[in-house]
Amino acid sequence: MNAIILAAGKGTRLGKITEEHPKCLVSVGDRTILENMLENLLAVKVEEVTIVIGYLGNLIKEKIGSSFHGLKINYVENEIFNTTGTAFSLWKGMHKIFSSEENSINKSILILEGDVFFELKLLQDFIAIQHCNSTLVEKYREGLDGSFVELDQYNQVLQWLHKDMRDPEHSILEMYKTINIHKFASASIRNNFLPLLSKLAFKKQHISLEYVFHEMVKEGKCSIYAYQNDGKNWVEIDDVNDLKQAEAIFAPVLPNVEYEMVY
Repeated sequence: MNAIILAAGKGTRLGKITEEHPKCLVSVGDRTILENMLENLLAVKVEEVTIVIGYLGNLIKEKIGSSFHGLKINYVENEIFNTTGTAFSLWKGMHKIFSSEENSINKSILILEGDVFFELKLLQDFIAIQHCNSTLVEKYREGLDGSFVELDQYNQVLQWLHKDMRDPEHSILEMYKTINIHKFASASIRNNFLPLLSKLAFKKQHISLEYVFHEMVKEGKCSIYAYQNDGKNWVEIDDVNDLKQAEAIFAPVLPNVEYEMVY
């Protein structure tokens, strides 16, 4: 199994914290978001990771290098990260992976956004499921926001909605928050996902990955199974409050640090 991590964005909602560090190098306790992610990928025997970098990408290269405790690390740069979204970053990474002769692979590909801090058991349980094309979700609860999916009775995704696409009149109480960790079979990526991603990412370079998933489900390009988290810990770190929540969960004994918000 291979993995691709999207880590090109600026993380502006973290204010001054990301002025000198890319978001994925923000620390929770004694580990950065990216180190925690790579440790977990290494533990589940992922063989190779491609990191899409952009903002302060040189610091990521310096911190991680070409190997992380034996896990091979490749880098793809999104030079126009300021004006593009996660869909374009993913296209850059996927194009690199699947344009190589050696990657006429028949392995699953994990797709992770580089701002999720999560426990190992969450990833272990997710990759153990038999569904080739799947995404991690959690049933709506107070405090969850962002992208949500609607599921059918078999846990197949019926609708995939970015926050900006949701009808404010439509209740999300029966929907499921995406955790931003996905798994796809390489054949599905080549035949369905990559052609649609290429078309949409170049047509609207600023669009998010969620928009591509929305169109994929809408057009029936690929069935995506939603694996529901059953209480294992994770935090999508978008702002200072998210960071404090992650510290409370994953690093209960920390120095008292005050974060200044920048609006």
